[in-house]
Amino acid sequence: MCDFLPAIVFAWSVNIQNKMSNNCTSCLFFDLTTPIYLFSALIIACTVPFFTSLAGVSLPAFYRKMVGRSFNPTLMLRITLLLLPVLFLFVAGCKQDAPASAPVSNVPQVDTAALSQFRQNNWKNHGCDLITEADMQRLFGIDPKETTLNGRSLPDQAFCIHSWNRPDWKEREANNEKGGNTFMQTRNSLVVQVFSYGTNEHALQQFEMLKRDRRDTYEESITGLGDDALWGTTTVTLLVKKSHLVLSITLDCMDNPHDNLAKAKEVAAVALQKL
Repeated sequence: MCDFLPAIVFAWSVNIQNKMSNNCTSCLFFDLTTPIYLFSALIIACTVPFFTSLAGVSLPAFYRKMVGRSFNPTLMLRITLLLLPVLFLFVAGCKQDAPASAPVSNVPQVDTAALSQFRQNNWKNHGCDLITEADMQRLFGIDPKETTLNGRSLPDQAFCIHSWNRPDWKEREANNEKGGNTFMQTRNSLVVQVFSYGTNEHALQQFEMLKRDRRDTYEESITGLGDDALWGTTTVTLLVKKSHLVLSITLDCMDNPHDNLAKAKEVAAVALQKL
């Protein structure tokens, strides 16, 4: 065993030199946490005795030639045993001296203020921000693992349409394939759109005109939403005025058209918070 100690000490000296070049004060002694140094020590320990034996030179003679002093195996063993406790202390505290590096992230940082300003100036291109996919899942109890939710917008229209299958869509399709049966809708749909009238007065005039001239379409006045609201059963559409804007919610997810009103009001309440 003592014949191998000089080779192992030689390999550790390489580790010491590398650590000094990296300005690591605690890692100057035998960083056993790095597998490459152990591997290097084993390689040297195995190859030096082999090549010295082929050359007809003993390992102690090789050591005296390289180091310039006599080889004392017993002394080397004692030094190694004495250094073992110090070795483990330095290994335990090695990482504490190295300066903690800041985590590197490949995700670009978003300027939320600039993004908010951009959306305010270009709000017509962000129709699907009013009712997001997450909002849809929460409002309608949609499980994304079981139901595919499709959403798309139109440029410069403040428009977004969401569509998804009804829970019993397979049975409905089978019913529709049979002749003579009443057609049953297999998909649900939600259309969200915002109209801007420039000023509150103009928007108010448009709303009063709907009440006066389109009562056959928007027959029901709704309270508790925005400044004013109207519901049309035939079009399954809820109109909500808020300042100079009018929010339109068209929802078809019930067999009875008027039953869509309750859920349309929930959708409008969410969208109004973002206007």
